[in-house]
Amino acid sequence: AGVAALKKLGFHAVFDMNSAADFTILEEAHEFCERLEKNENLPLFTSCCPGWVNYAKKLYPSLLKNLSSAKSPQQMFGSLINKIYGDSIGVTPPDVFVVSLVPCLAKKLELQEKDINYCVGLDIDVAITTKELASFIKYNNIDFNALEDSEFDDFFGSASGAGAIFGNTGGVMEAVLRTVNDTLSKTEQKKLDYEMVRGLDGIKRAKVKIGGREISLAVVMGLMNVPTIIEELEQDPNKYQFVEVMACEGGCIGGGGQPINPAVPRKEMLAARAKGLYAGEKRCLERKAHKNPMANKIYNEYLGGVGSELAKKMLHREFK
Repeated sequence: AGVAALKKLGFHAVFDMNSAADFTILEEAHEFCERLEKNENLPLFTSCCPGWVNYAKKLYPSLLKNLSSAKSPQQMFGSLINKIYGDSIGVTPPDVFVVSLVPCLAKKLELQEKDINYCVGLDIDVAITTKELASFIKYNNIDFNALEDSEFDDFFGSASGAGAIFGNTGGVMEAVLRTVNDTLSKTEQKKLDYEMVRGLDGIKRAKVKIGGREISLAVVMGLMNVPTIIEELEQDPNKYQFVEVMACEGGCIGGGGQPINPAVPRKEMLAARAKGLYAGEKRCLERKAHKNPMANKIYNEYLGGVGSELAKKMLHREFK
């Protein structure tokens, strides 16, 4: 129904943001494996949460070299839609107007950052929150409950299960590990569920064995918990190799642009949203980002592979 509502509001095409998450996963997994091999700029910190990135820039600028250079799904999708989809319909980037639907207020600032755009102007022109979309639907007198379900436009295909769990705390970590595990072990690993990084604890710590290596992980939920991890790294710089940080409780599912039901306790609401994402991802045809056929097609036919020179120009950023 959401896609149908957006089409009624006048959008030419509607794509699944989870598909963009698959590109972020692939680029970040490739980057992590490279850093492990070179043993430099570790731990790798995730950078898809703009609230965390802004916090790091202001309070921990020495950490910027540790942040993943892979853009967030929003910004990767902006580059891909402007160039690849734009080319397919014969429209150049300045004339492609891209609106992202997000759970996050900080995404409105992220799209304006000078170091994040690939095309002329803004890759993402406007970011609207889920609450704002609900208001637009009501303002335009669209009976949401009467709409039939519609599929996303299929230019970018369907997301993998890894892309679908991206919005949960621990979801980015788990999604990347699924690809890193296959890459480092050089085999098709059956292990898909990293339950030790799930849940609503402020800090989750774990160790996993992948490709003969023991990798130490930390998942941080809420910026108030970041100093604890920083202090641990100051005492032992090698304590972690991979750290995920999300500013909001629960991750993106608890973002400031999300609807709130005062009658439902917050943790109960977040747990239900997380459960829904994990249940839904198991119904995906593929549960690993590197098994997404459309992502592989775009890499093969346009980008020249994960981590290619063009991929680095379009899908990565520098922190300034």
